[in-house]
Amino acid sequence: MSFIATVAPERADGEIARVYESWHAKLGFVPNIIRAVSLRPRALKVSDDFRNAVIFGSSDLGRRREEMIATLISDLVRCTF
Repeated sequence: MSFIATVAPERADGEIARVYESWHAKLGFVPNIIRAVSLRPRALKVSDDFRNAVIFGSSDLGRRREEMIATLISDLVRCTF
């Protein structure tokens, strides 16, 4: 159980459900970093659109290099996600 209140996937509707479904289709689950913004549907949509525009094969680097860069940055900032 998280200490941040979130919308559970089975209770999601509207924009939240669309974002959750998109992530579930990509990964088979909804990451906690996505759920953390679920109480603010507009912010969730904006952050998800931004994330999809910047990562996940959107650049000429390719998905593998993008993931390696993301992993390195996460390590540098000591991100636990």
